[in-house]
Amino acid sequence: MLLPLTAPARLLLLLVSLLLLPTASTIRTYAFDTSCVKHPAYEKLRDGIEEAIHIATLSEFYLNFDPPLQFINEGFQYIFKEEADSTRVLGVMGYIGAMKEEKRFEFAGLHIYCDNTRWTEESPSKAISDTGEPVWSDYSSGMMFVTKPECTDTMTATTYVGRETPPGYEHYRPADRTTITICEYGLKALKGSLPKDIGKLKTMEDLEMYTSTLFLHELGHTSPLELKDVYPAYGWKNVLQKPSDDALDNADSYAFFGMLVYLSSKGYRLLPGSIVPFPPRNKTQRED
Repeated sequence: MLLPLTAPARLLLLLVSLLLLPTASTIRTYAFDTSCVKHPAYEKLRDGIEEAIHIATLSEFYLNFDPPLQFINEGFQYIFKEEADSTRVLGVMGYIGAMKEEKRFEFAGLHIYCDNTRWTEESPSKAISDTGEPVWSDYSSGMMFVTKPECTDTMTATTYVGRETPPGYEHYRPADRTTITICEYGLKALKGSLPKDIGKLKTMEDLEMYTSTLFLHELGHTSPLELKDVYPAYGWKNVLQKPSDDALDNADSYAFFGMLVYLSSKGYRLLPGSIVPFPPRNKTQRED
């Protein structure tokens, strides 16, 4: 008969298993957990992260033009304002654009999950943090947190980075490990392929629930980028209102900048309140 492991034994088992992993774990690689691979939304999620990486690559490419292209400059001014230095935006987009899928889950720096039930509350008191709160462990990724990581009913996704590991537990996780959980609401509400829908878009708000927008946002939270959610953080209207310093720290600002670059690369421009083709598109021109 198998007996349940005590908390110290589980922690020891976790440490041993992590020591067997390669030390070069890096956030530049990502992998989907089986909770996503087996989920009906998997194809949508896989396409979304690939689109996000492609959009980040496009953004880096166009930002490198000197002098800047007009449509890139317009998008940059919309979001980051005239006084902002493009160097940081270039670095963020370049980092995201370099990400690659890792087929071996345990070797990936970023783990992507489609459920949030993997967390285990450590006990007894040996697993209590300095704050007096219990520590929650995710044995599949090596992550630990003081408060239980949760998805709310209106949350599309949430990202956990290694710096949030409780003091004294850092050695239990691989360096630079980050996890993204796609919440139940996100799995149901997120839209699929942006290229297929591009001709249907009317306003920038229409982009808010695409998987590619979501992944651009969440990848900005990953280590070592660790962009913030600067209140009010989400949505096109809030992004437009941010001063330059806040915009450069805000994950959604980068997501919408990437979307502007992508739309511009497909021949669309942003006019007040509307996304329009510019110049007028030939009916035979492909949308993808």
